[in-house]
Amino acid sequence: MANYNFTSALMMKNPNVKHVHFEMAIQQATLEREYGEFMKQMGWEQPPMATKQAQLQTIQQFQHLIKHD
Repeated sequence: MANYNFTSALMMKNPNVKHVHFEMAIQQATLEREYGEFMKQMGWEQPPMATKQAQLQTIQQFQHLIKHD
């Protein structure tokens, strides 16, 4: 979501709206980072059980379902 707001802000013309979207992106990225750190501290991280190759094969198999703009 942070990436979407940042990308959207880059395309906006109104400086006030642009600034708000940049701020939202920063807040969302910060929250995501802090949540990740909290999960790590609590020992709640669960790395994928599949190999990197198996993960890539799954992505490639379903690539056609991902929306491309």
